[in-house]
Amino acid sequence: MTTRPRRSLPSTCSEVGECLADLFKPIQLQVKISEDLHNALQSYLESNPGWSQTRVFSAATALFLMQNGGSDHSINRTYLDALFVYEDYFV
Repeated sequence: MTTRPRRSLPSTCSEVGECLADLFKPIQLQVKISEDLHNALQSYLESNPGWSQTRVFSAATALFLMQNGGSDHSINRTYLDALFVYEDYFV
């Protein structure tokens, strides 16, 4: 797994959300999960509208990697960004 370094926000950004969209370039990922896990996730997302499926999977994957030897700072940043995001760029 390769990671790309985080870039700092350009000074020309007029709004933070505009710059965050440039920093976060997602890839498509298709996964198979159990029906029980899917139902629990859907229930959580319905009761927590500030979270998206992408945001949940990003946070969960980053936390797993952090707990299992992922020492890359970009993984830590991805986890914190997913937890404390104020602009919805995990759509």
